[in-house]
Formats: sequence, C-alpha cells, structure tokens
Amino acid sequence: MFRETTANRASLQRSGGGAGAMVKGIDPRLMQTVPLSKQDTKGNSFLRLCNLLSWSTILAATFAVVLDVILLLVVGIEGAEATLHCFGILMALSIILAEREVVLLLRYCAFLESWVLKGFFISFVGTLLLGFEHGGILLDLWRRIGGFILIAAGVLYVMLGALCFRQLRSYQLGKIRRKKMMRQELLSLSTQKEQIEKLLADTESKLELL
Repeated sequence: MFRETTANRASLQRSGGGAGAMVKGIDPRLMQTVPLSKQDTKGNSFLRLCNLLSWSTILAATFAVVLDVILLLVVGIEGAEATLHCFGILMALSIILAEREVVLLLRYCAFLESWVLKGFFISFVGTLLLGFEHGGILLDLWRRIGGFILIAAGVLYVMLGALCFRQLRSYQLGKIRRKKMMRQELLSLSTQKEQIEKLLADTESKLELL
C-alpha cells in the first residue's frame, strides 16, 4: 500500500502537482514568452492605438518595398541610384520585421527597440523613397504618398518615444501577461487540488480496507 501511494504522489508531482509546483514569483524573462491574443488586449484602447500605428507603418514599409522593386525592375534604374533603392528595400524590410518584433533582428539591430531611433530610421527610409523622380506621373504620385506616410510615422514614433510611450506600452503588456500567468497558475492549482483530493480519497479507501 505504501509503495502504491508513493507512486501516486510521484505521478502527481510529474504532472505538475504538489506544493513545490507553486510559483512564488514571476520571472520577467518568462513573462515575456507568454503569447497574447487579440482577445487579451481587446479592452485596452492604448494598446489598440499602438497596434494601429504599427500596422500603418508595416503597410507603408511594404508599399515602399513594392515601389522600389518596380523602380528597379520595371523602370530599369541602374548605377548608384539602383544601389540606393536596394538599400531602401532592405531597410523597409527591416522596419516590417522590427514592427513584428522579430527577436533575431532586434538582437543585431538593438536600436530599433528604441522608438526615437526607430522613428528617425523610418523617416530616413521615407526620405530615401522621395529622393528620386522617374517612372511617370502616377508612379511618382504613389512614391510621394508612401514616402510622406513613412516620414509621418517616423516623426510620430520620435514624439511618442520622447514621451515614454514605449515604456507605457511595455508596462501595459506586462500587466496583461502577469494577469494571464496568474490565471494559468490558478487553473493549475485548481487541477492540483482536485488531484490531491482524489489521492486522499483513494488513500482513505485503502486504509479502510486494512
């Protein structure tokens, strides 16, 4: 009987039960790995505004990539100007990846984590898109629109970064992640409680049979 009860307790500990499974504190590094869905941030107007800015920047950067590719392949730009447009494509792709918070990119381009520096970078890409005129009236019009949108997004990022909006966003996301982890821990503790009660009931039944 004792061996069987010990096995049950070992099985319970392997499944995440026992007092040792209780988390006394939340590791900030672990908290950063908690995924968030749209439902988690649905009621936060500030985070929705940040997401709107991020997606607008992504669309503008994607538009810049398309325009640069058209200028290179369709219009047939050559020489030093073609090299600048290639750099423009790479930088616009970097903006897209930075907005999607790709860890590998941010590890090697840490300056993109700062909203102020990222804002200057986005504005520079927009300025680079406005630097040359060819391809016809319609193409130049779209190029100006994309460039001015990127510049506006960059200026907005600089202003919001100077007002510590990035830190406020990180605080809001951390608070949501903390609540989500606490809910998960509560669910885990409830499951552990049911397992412990079942284990106690099985042990009492075996004691009665002795």
